[in-house]
Amino acid sequence: MAKPDSALTDEQFEVAEGLVVQPFAIQGQLSNPASIDVDDRGRVWVAEAFNYRKKLRKPGDRILILEDSSGNGRADKTTVFYQDPDIDGVHGVCVLGNKAIVSAPDRIILLTDTDGDDKADRKKLLFTGKVLNPVNGQHDHAIHAVMFGPDGRLYFNFGNFNAGLWRADGSLVRDLFGNPVNNSRKPYQEGMVIRCELDGNRVEVLGYNFRNNWEVTVDSFGTMWQSDNDNGSSSCRVNFVMEYGNYGYRDERTGADYRNKRTNMEATMQRRMWHQNDPGVVPNLLITGSGAPTGILVYEGDLLPEPFRGQMIHAEPGRNVVWAFPAKQAGAGYSASIVDVVRSKANRNYRPSDVSVAPDGSLFIADWFDPVDCCHRTVNDAGRIFRVAPPNHVYALPAYNFKTPAGAVKALRSPNLSARYKAWTALIGMQERARPALETMASDKNPRFRARALWALAAIKNGAQKAIETALGDESENIRALGLRIARRHQLPVEPVVRQLVRDKSALVRRECSISLHRLTSAESIQLWTELAAQYDRKDRWYLEALGIGEKGKETACLNTWLKKTRDTWKTAAGRDIIWRSRAPEAAALLAKLLLSPNVPATEHPRLLRALDFHDDKPKEAALAILLEGDAKRSPATYLEAFQRATPNFLQKHPKILKQVEATILASKGTVTFVDMVARLNRKDMAGHLMDMVQATPEKEPGIRAAGQIFAFKEDHRIEAALSNSNQTPAFIKALGFVGNNQAVAMLRTVTTDEARLEASRLLAITALGRSSSGAGVLMQLVQQKKLPAKFIPPAIRSLASSPGPNTRSFAAQQQELLTPVGKRWPIELLLAAKPDTSKGKAVFQKAGCIACHIVQGEGLDFGPELSDIGNKLSSEQLFEAILKPNQTISLGYEGVNITLKDGTQLIGFVISDSKTTLSLRIPGGLLKDVLKANIKSRTAMKASLMPTGLEATISPQELVDLVGWLAPQNPAETPTAKNARVGGLPKKVVKEGKPQPKPGWTPQVTAWRAKLDANDRGMIGKWFATAYDDAKWNTMKLPTFYETAGLPGHDGTVWFRRAIEIAGARAGKPLTLELGPVDDMDMTWFNGIQVGGIERPGFWASPRKYTVPGKLVKTGRNVIAVRVIDHGWSGGFGGKTTQMRVSAKGLKPVSIAGNWKYQAGITLKALELGALNNPTPPKPTPPPPPAPALVRPLAKTTSPAPAFSNGFQIEGDANVVIIGSANAVESQRHGYLETLLTAAHPTQRFAIRNMAWPADTVYQQQRPRNFFGTAKPSYGEADRRKPLAVNVVFVWLGQSESLDGLAKLNDFTKAYEQTLEQLSTRTSRLVLITPVPFEDPLGLGLDVKKRNANLKHYTAAIRRLGQARKLPVVDLTSSLLGQAITRDGATLSGKGQWLAARTIAVQLGLADPTSTIRAAVTGELIPIPFEELRQTILRKNRLWRQFWLPTNWAFLYGNRQTQPSSRDHNDSGFRWFPEEVQSIVPRLEQMDSLIQGKARLITDQ
Repeated sequence: MAKPDSALTDEQFEVAEGLVVQPFAIQGQLSNPASIDVDDRGRVWVAEAFNYRKKLRKPGDRILILEDSSGNGRADKTTVFYQDPDIDGVHGVCVLGNKAIVSAPDRIILLTDTDGDDKADRKKLLFTGKVLNPVNGQHDHAIHAVMFGPDGRLYFNFGNFNAGLWRADGSLVRDLFGNPVNNSRKPYQEGMVIRCELDGNRVEVLGYNFRNNWEVTVDSFGTMWQSDNDNGSSSCRVNFVMEYGNYGYRDERTGADYRNKRTNMEATMQRRMWHQNDPGVVPNLLITGSGAPTGILVYEGDLLPEPFRGQMIHAEPGRNVVWAFPAKQAGAGYSASIVDVVRSKANRNYRPSDVSVAPDGSLFIADWFDPVDCCHRTVNDAGRIFRVAPPNHVYALPAYNFKTPAGAVKALRSPNLSARYKAWTALIGMQERARPALETMASDKNPRFRARALWALAAIKNGAQKAIETALGDESENIRALGLRIARRHQLPVEPVVRQLVRDKSALVRRECSISLHRLTSAESIQLWTELAAQYDRKDRWYLEALGIGEKGKETACLNTWLKKTRDTWKTAAGRDIIWRSRAPEAAALLAKLLLSPNVPATEHPRLLRALDFHDDKPKEAALAILLEGDAKRSPATYLEAFQRATPNFLQKHPKILKQVEATILASKGTVTFVDMVARLNRKDMAGHLMDMVQATPEKEPGIRAAGQIFAFKEDHRIEAALSNSNQTPAFIKALGFVGNNQAVAMLRTVTTDEARLEASRLLAITALGRSSSGAGVLMQLVQQKKLPAKFIPPAIRSLASSPGPNTRSFAAQQQELLTPVGKRWPIELLLAAKPDTSKGKAVFQKAGCIACHIVQGEGLDFGPELSDIGNKLSSEQLFEAILKPNQTISLGYEGVNITLKDGTQLIGFVISDSKTTLSLRIPGGLLKDVLKANIKSRTAMKASLMPTGLEATISPQELVDLVGWLAPQNPAETPTAKNARVGGLPKKVVKEGKPQPKPGWTPQVTAWRAKLDANDRGMIGKWFATAYDDAKWNTMKLPTFYETAGLPGHDGTVWFRRAIEIAGARAGKPLTLELGPVDDMDMTWFNGIQVGGIERPGFWASPRKYTVPGKLVKTGRNVIAVRVIDHGWSGGFGGKTTQMRVSAKGLKPVSIAGNWKYQAGITLKALELGALNNPTPPKPTPPPPPAPALVRPLAKTTSPAPAFSNGFQIEGDANVVIIGSANAVESQRHGYLETLLTAAHPTQRFAIRNMAWPADTVYQQQRPRNFFGTAKPSYGEADRRKPLAVNVVFVWLGQSESLDGLAKLNDFTKAYEQTLEQLSTRTSRLVLITPVPFEDPLGLGLDVKKRNANLKHYTAAIRRLGQARKLPVVDLTSSLLGQAITRDGATLSGKGQWLAARTIAVQLGLADPTSTIRAAVTGELIPIPFEELRQTILRKNRLWRQFWLPTNWAFLYGNRQTQPSSRDHNDSGFRWFPEEVQSIVPRLEQMDSLIQGKARLITDQ
């Protein structure tokens, strides 16, 4: 794949061959683009969902128009078309001329611009919905974007959290067949696809039972496609929407979800999620795995490469990709593959939310730009628009003339839907005048053009019949099928059209014939259906489901006619499928006959039994009677499965069946089926068998259900006896924890408090009590009432911390200091910096109790979201946030409910299904619990997550790191469907990649040493030097640096580095010079998989590397540099300067390759038991410190302080910047505006900012144990071990409180200020003086502000004179901020004041005016991403710095209290862990400095 335009972020995209990405609109021009549409003028309309799941922008969400008025391919004009809270959380925008149809979660609005000013003047409500379980009135599983179809109708969909569709007058919408369009299963449920006329009339439900089908797209033939989101089970799918089809998210009849056990349950989650084994469910086209699928289209232009033409292109924010699904006909359905169009592996913030096609055929991509795929966790004011086209393609728009037939027909050929809408409208308005031009178009060689013309011809008065005749004679099967669609569109008799096509050679055409018979009842329709059924060959599930759709409304007649036609052959394999799919009542008895037939393989029995579940009670009971009165011994498994469908009333009518079922029941012992049947038949005599099951599987569903049934039989004494038997006690304690009813909890409490019990049993009971809400409540009381021994308290707190109830978890959180003290827990910065041992992650997953609620790679319990693929959705930082702050966001579908039964039992879990009489819950342990609504006393939605808080207190910090490290790369193998479908990018030329060759001149020692190293290096084994190697999961390091200080402490061995660079076409085929600077110790360097250099003998650690790359290796687009660094002692890595890392060529300005490189450790010497090689050169000196500054308390003296500014304020080279001062200087680090502007203005400089201000500092004295210039050691205690800071630039912000002394002290102030500058000059001459801010009286305290500011004016003048004398820059805040309401108490700056002060400092120092790129925060509005990302990172760094610079109690660290016991570790009084902990902040701060500079560079790159 080729790399995008260099104007974009470095290494951001991989793009399909023959395409490049260009930015059209960048951050600051838009935010949160949920949907886009491109109009016929090439303008991009953006639905901004800034208020998605929240209400932050009070004026409401917006519809923007972004326009390129200058013709340079970039948006430079923004118009707000509409803004109102009624579209908050907006999902879609569809542009139709001067109209826009806007989809919000609960409504569809038609907005019209009546006067051409690009502002909506008129609003009409087309439909309303009803959002279920709304968040701030919204849900993204609700109404989605509208599309204009080729037939002149509107298409849209909604997800499973929209209850239905209503008119503007409040009346429920009914479809053309009179069915209610709502989630009532009469017959529709869950997500639906809708079609209607432009005015909203003639509504049809085209497909239903989806989960969160985000957008539907329709091609020129009228074929519909869409994607659907899973629930975290790696089962996202793509569907061909077969009209009137059921798509299987829930059970068609009961509404049960995919986790409910059922006969013939699918073997894989990807099929089970969508009930793919059930009759009446349309097959999926493609499983794409995990993700968050959103916008989709069919690309019908010719600008993109051939493989994308006529194919679906789809946005997948969860996978950071826009990909295509090339589909091919396969029988009556399709097969498809996956091809990437634009993917980002380096920037996980790239979240493509929608795609649209411009009039010139360019592909536009909306990028939500957010760290989280579904954007649920963040307040994010960001967004981008990209344009994808061939290289050098100029964004030029065709001119359309909609006033003439020829001009309108030209526009009808456009790949742009908005242009086609205007063409359609114009042509239909012309009527007969348009016919000749359309007839010419109807004979075009492009079948898609022919299809569009035929749709339009059919819409002209009296034109439908001729259009149908033309379509039926077309060579294209899609056009022949179109003839049927036109007939249905115009409500013409369908049977005559089907009659002409019923024997068509194309299964696709015959599929449409069957669909066209849906709900028709004429005798001819029945005969036609029979002819179509006779052509079914059992190889085509799509065709079979089309027959089921066509059968609707005449099921019995169709089945009888077909049986008459097939006679005795109905039991063939194909015939059995017809019976399996039929919903005729008579089919139920035929299913029973097939199940009893010795000629039907037993492997078919489960699917035939499952088919019975879709028949009404009367025919199903008749079939069961036939089946169960047969020989039970012939097929016991089938008999047992069938018996489960027998109700008590049924058994009363058929006593014979009861007599022969005994042996069958016992054969199922050990299964849930056994428990169900024993319960149904009230077989208390089977309680002993139930006890055996509890003993055998106490923590699995059969054993737990068996224990619950023992209680239901009131056989509690059996369990009590088991608890007194040491061999049975552990198993029954475990099972009781999962049962969780009042009796079980009482028994567990008795065990817990019985001092005569074994300690192990009591501890096990404590754990079991925490598994249920009721049990946890009892356990909490035992802790509160101090009825547990002290040694049992920590286990009890751990149990409560993972309990399901929010109250008990909250109590545990308050007690967690007893487990891991807060002081020993790590903040997220340290967690991120720590290196995980992923081999231990699985054990932590089990220890922490995660396995009790989550599944990873098939292990664990199905209660909370599956986590197998969580690493594809969340970064490590987001995983830490999700664990540490579980209530911040609750995953959709996992909103908890608290149920109290009338007997006092409490149940907590997730609602799986909700019928009139029964509530099905998924409760802890992954169990399903059916609760009769008549037994429910109360039902409350839980506001908190069922994920317990305080997990970090129950495991060590390192264990938490190991857990996240293990989860992060959990990428399960692709499903067979996805694996077979994926074909990667487009074909491209491959350069043959060679293996590295050993160099001559090695000593025998070196040769043996290298042989062992190379044989075990993962990089050599895995060919990490290869161009095609995927380094997406590698970490990033900023070079040049020594890697021991940048993420690999103490590493001796090999480390691999990779970086891709962009080569323009003009440079391809010409030699390059590659420079890396000194590499410590040895290196091997490859370019596009071929080794081009390397110094592979020890002793050359100081030698700069400079290699020639042959021209034949240099290609257009993406080129890959790979470097293997071999270090055998001391520091390793790249020890030069940034200017020494570059690529150059004759006539080409050198291009820097310093910066972010991907890296991965290959092997350590320790692992191979290899020592260092003998070095032929003198020993290396200690390597210089890393570019990030050493941490400090005082400022370090130097014999050669940095020179004064020679040409105005500037930060040069690797610099350390210090801010000193009093309260306002201190507060500046809590807001970060000043540091953000300084950092953003110097994105290529490597410097760190340290705020050393103290609230009470003055020019007279620094109020701290030691001032900046004090002694090296205090008079008491031990020395401060923090290193002095070598400083380059100091900002001096003093004088605020001093000025309150009045003019009498002005001379003293001047002398003290000058003395301060003199002392600072021994450290650096680069000083920036900042004057105090003006005084105010915001609290109305009657302060004499006028007098104070008069005095302040003289103090400011003194500072200015001192600065002028030393030629120092002086920033005047005193006069600049006067009268601007900047303080919160009269002297201390507010947030607004800090912003204005920072902006004034930046402007007066000659930096670029930040107001040109950063909107003022004066109204509380956030500065935009990535500036806000940079600021937030700086604030995180500052929090770490404050922990180091301003410790809570200095005396415990270095002063006279260090000898007290409380300053020392309680286990080892000789160890002082607090100083060690403070020192541990050093590497975390250095890491944050690098991260800050990376984010600053990101701003520049964009």
